[in-house]
Amino acid sequence: MSDIIFLNTFKENFEKFKNKRMVIYGLSYGTKIILENFPDFNICGLMDGYRTDGSIYGKKILSYQEVIALQTEMIIIVARPNITELIRNRIAVFCKKNGIGLFSADGKKLNIEVNKLDNEYFSINREILQNKIDTYDVISFDIFDTLLMRKTLQPKDIFSLVEERATREKNIQCDFENNRILAEQNLLASFIPNYLQIYNELQFMTGISEDEKEYLMDLELQIESQMLIPRKEMVQVFDYAKSRNKKIYLISDMYLSSDWIGNQLKKAGISGYDGLMISNEYSTSKGQNLFSIFIRKVKNKKILHIGDSEAFDIVAAQRNGIDNFRILSAYDMLQISVYKEVLYEIADLTGRLQVGYFISRIFNSPFALFESEGKGKVKTGRDIGYLYMAPIVTDFILWFANKIKYKQNARVLFSARDGYLIDKLYGILRDKESSKKIPEGLYFLTSRILCISASLFDENDILWSLNNAFSGSPEELLKKRYFLSEGEIEYFDPNIYSSISQYILAHKKAILSKSAEIREKYMEYISGLGLNSDDELIFFDFVSTGTCQLCLSRLLNVDLKGYYFYRFNTIDIAKQKLVIEAPYTSEGILAANSLLLECILTSFVPTVKGFDSLGEPVYLEERRTAEELCYIKDVQDGIEEYFEDFIKFRDVNDLDTKDISLGEVFLKFITPQYSAIRNNIFKTYIIDDEFHNENLHVSNIYQY
Repeated sequence: MSDIIFLNTFKENFEKFKNKRMVIYGLSYGTKIILENFPDFNICGLMDGYRTDGSIYGKKILSYQEVIALQTEMIIIVARPNITELIRNRIAVFCKKNGIGLFSADGKKLNIEVNKLDNEYFSINREILQNKIDTYDVISFDIFDTLLMRKTLQPKDIFSLVEERATREKNIQCDFENNRILAEQNLLASFIPNYLQIYNELQFMTGISEDEKEYLMDLELQIESQMLIPRKEMVQVFDYAKSRNKKIYLISDMYLSSDWIGNQLKKAGISGYDGLMISNEYSTSKGQNLFSIFIRKVKNKKILHIGDSEAFDIVAAQRNGIDNFRILSAYDMLQISVYKEVLYEIADLTGRLQVGYFISRIFNSPFALFESEGKGKVKTGRDIGYLYMAPIVTDFILWFANKIKYKQNARVLFSARDGYLIDKLYGILRDKESSKKIPEGLYFLTSRILCISASLFDENDILWSLNNAFSGSPEELLKKRYFLSEGEIEYFDPNIYSSISQYILAHKKAILSKSAEIREKYMEYISGLGLNSDDELIFFDFVSTGTCQLCLSRLLNVDLKGYYFYRFNTIDIAKQKLVIEAPYTSEGILAANSLLLECILTSFVPTVKGFDSLGEPVYLEERRTAEELCYIKDVQDGIEEYFEDFIKFRDVNDLDTKDISLGEVFLKFITPQYSAIRNNIFKTYIIDDEFHNENLHVSNIYQY
């Protein structure tokens, strides 16, 4: 869209509101030309996702509190359409709460209604169930999806995993997933089969050998066991029933043996029940006569059955005169939650596993939606990392490893500090037998401040370095970016210096001398890393225009190949020529939320600014509090837990380089439209951007 069309559209839609108290959200070029062309509009200030102070284009950048204090009547989002939707998603709650109209730059009034679902299930909690338990003599529990659950979207995903591994390890070609389901269905038409009988039918149908049958049976049990976890709050309900001296029976329609299931229950901390009734061992199901056999066992006792299946735990129990209490499976909870849209995004097994991991965590408790309006409730940093950040980090690492897996002579430089966690996870992946061929990586100490200060050879380099914005006085710029001492810095007198660049160049000799000193020490560090002259050097950065990659390419006199999460657009010709691949775009969800991840992927030491005479790194002052560092560790632990778990079943060979799955969708779910984050550090975290000399309010984009 041309400037003229853009401005005419803006005028046509907003001139009638020009006397209202307006705030523009966005600091882009579009905002600049609006302010230049409509000085008579009552634009009180600007908003940004991360900045809450300072000024630009002659207008103050406002905090949320200042927007309220100004009695703002409307906020206009000036951004591309897809980014407009992301911003709407961020601030709809704020606008609704404060009676502020929200508009896009093309005049559309945006919806500020909060995702708010209602369902009678949202009124159920553990206390209600335990109070009901108090009034019964015998309590029976369903097992699967009630006391235990799988970390999959659906049970059949276990069969998909078996088929993949059997094909890879043994080259067994029998359309396992479909035929495994069909074999069970064939037998269920006549009787309630056990595990061996199902596999005998599978063998008959497909012609697999006895050895292949035994291998598949063992593999399915192995994966089933790896994927089973307790529903922790239901285990507490079970323990409560025990503490109230209730008779407890576990009843399941299942083909596995009671011995195997009993061992899984024991691993989950479930023991001390009075009976375990498995359908295949009684040759009947809950929908047939299993409940009537159970009634005869307990005689004339008052029974409450607890389970997730409407047909087999509720209707079948009622048909036998048994009172019941339905709790929902994680899958059923997903379908009545604000997250249900993710079901329409799933394209493959990787996606199904990601959603399975998500719901097994956020809906591990069947009471997680109590008084929730359909949103998940999250408190710990570990859960924040596992649920919202780990999927996109995992997607990237598998994409990245797939891209470089055949580069045997390569070394990967994971740049400090954003490469800290990625380097750690990449190492975990590389330790897998199937991934040992991916190139070796190392954590590489660098920073924009260090790279630029070490790369100043002449006046042109100094002028180039000034293209990077800095919030502060000219004297601060010399001190903080060029590391000049107080004695080397002249006072900035605007009567003497007509521009900042003229003032900075007046210090050229001191700047170049300091740069040479920093460069010498930095090159000593690099030479000690054991990089070979014939190594292909691969450079990882999180998100960037390519500043560090460009400077290092000059210092090392090599062409580095860059791999980033996404690449910032830049008008710098030299940076545009850099070879960089990135799976995400500047128009995606990650781009709008990158700072949230940046402050988590980082290391636990401050930004490196150089090296001392002994070759030891010298860091800037640490400004993060002990509490913030603890929070970062918790979030990283959650990401690492997810990653280690996920690559048991997916690795480099399972993710196409074009497929980055659902990571951005889960990152979106961290917003208040989808989740209630009850973590104080998350809500107050501020990043000190030493390079630009700015404070960036990470949580500012997640107003609750």
